[in-house]
Amino acid sequence: MLPRDRVVCFAVTGTGYELGKPSADLDWLPISSTTMPEEKMVPGRFGGKTFPSGKLTRKRFISQTVDDILEYCKTHQVEAILSVLAGPTMIEISDMVSSRSNLRLFNMVWDPIEYIMDNLNFDKLAARRICVTFERVQKRAITCAVASDAMGREYGQRYGVDTVVMINGAVPSPQTEKVQRISREGELVIAFAGTLYAAHEFNSLVSALSSVDFRLAGQDIRLIVMGNIFGVPVTVTGNRANIEILGFRPTQEVVNILAGADLGYLPYWMQERYAMAVRLCFPNKLTQYVTAKLPVFYHGPERASPVEFMQRFPIGISCHSLETDAILASLKGFIAGPEMADKYIEGCQKALEAEFNSGHFRTQLARFLQVDEEQLSLGAD
Repeated sequence: MLPRDRVVCFAVTGTGYELGKPSADLDWLPISSTTMPEEKMVPGRFGGKTFPSGKLTRKRFISQTVDDILEYCKTHQVEAILSVLAGPTMIEISDMVSSRSNLRLFNMVWDPIEYIMDNLNFDKLAARRICVTFERVQKRAITCAVASDAMGREYGQRYGVDTVVMINGAVPSPQTEKVQRISREGELVIAFAGTLYAAHEFNSLVSALSSVDFRLAGQDIRLIVMGNIFGVPVTVTGNRANIEILGFRPTQEVVNILAGADLGYLPYWMQERYAMAVRLCFPNKLTQYVTAKLPVFYHGPERASPVEFMQRFPIGISCHSLETDAILASLKGFIAGPEMADKYIEGCQKALEAEFNSGHFRTQLARFLQVDEEQLSLGAD
């Protein structure tokens, strides 16, 4: 969307991550990169926690990378920095670069920093120090792109930063007309696409379906799983199972498969330790399901970003429990009211028209970068 002569990239990648070559439509982009030391803290030799490479090595890496970025900015006559605050290393680098330059700063945040620190096993003192640095970087920013409306409200209140929700829609499927599979074939197809983080929720669904041998209210239930399930064991306790694990598929194929299903399964963590993450993050799976005009089966806590989105756009059903009876009751309600599927499909269409489209994304991008939309090249949708 931006003119080619106005964008350069300095990538700080994680250990074991191969940057690779950019796609054909980005082969013009100047890219420099470096690999950061492992960020996850481990037990220290004499107690406490440290980094695998050592704290001194990490400090030297950050200092050198900051020098390299500033030199890179000077070489390419950079006027502003877009920083993705995806972890403690990038937060510290962004803090030092922004403090040592007069460049305008635009931040992006997809996951709450507290959730990241917990995942990286940071001790309380180290986590607190990063959170203070994060606050300092946010207060320097002109705007901050965020993952959800809830994150936007909270970060605006916390840091006084102007926030913009940035959710990019998936590629629309040519299959726009939904078929009434329930009444035509006597089968309810539930599809999952993406990375499976919420293992407990997923297993509770499988357990519930197993308890009725994958047949409910006169319908055979088929569960299709696409993507990365992290080796989560699928345990079937009944006499019959009907699960297809397809692994990874190209994006368009995934959307086409979703378009032929009846419900898109969206599990979200119900454990208390994830309360902030589910409230402030936004699952990409939801975007995929809406793009496929697939009614959603949300299975997660009530206080979460998908619930807020589903209150604005009626796109499916919800279950806020791991109990078998509650899960089956939600599915029975959907089967008993097939006319509601049309309402949910209409809700998906309204969400596509309002938020999950290239026009809306361009508008949000212009707000984020503080430019007129006309200043963004049209590019390809």
